[in-house]
Parts: sequence; C-alpha cells; structure tokens
Amino acid sequence: MWTWTVQRFAPKPPYIVADGDFVPFAVGYVDLDCVLVESVLLGPIAELSIGQPVHLVSHRLSGSGDERSYAFSA
Repeated sequence: MWTWTVQRFAPKPPYIVADGDFVPFAVGYVDLDCVLVESVLLGPIAELSIGQPVHLVSHRLSGSGDERSYAFSA
C-alpha cells in the first residue's frame, strides 16, 4: 500500500448509502509497480499501514443487490 486515508463523509451522488446510514471507510493507493490504483480498502481501519502488502478481492456493493466491485484487503 502506497498511502491511505479514511473517507469520513458520504461521497456525492450517485453514491448510495444503504438505509441512509453512512459508515466511514478506508481508501488508498496501491502501488502495482507500473501504476498506482485508487481503491476502497477492506478490513479494520486500525490495522492499516503504509507499505503493508495487500491483495485484490471482489466485494458486494452495499444496498445494490448482486452488484460487485473490486477492493484491496490486507
């Protein structure tokens, strides 16, 4: 992981907040040698650190039925 931060406010539409309750989440840049990829970071925020290895995962988008996206997880 190159760097990360916590998104503490809901993004602008078309972002969907399930049940109207926003929960802060981590976002970061992952260094893939030839490019930096911005992504949601899954897992406990307290355990994230710059330089830690992460892996690509598929996850269900909240409140969207069966729609999926990618994220990185430690």
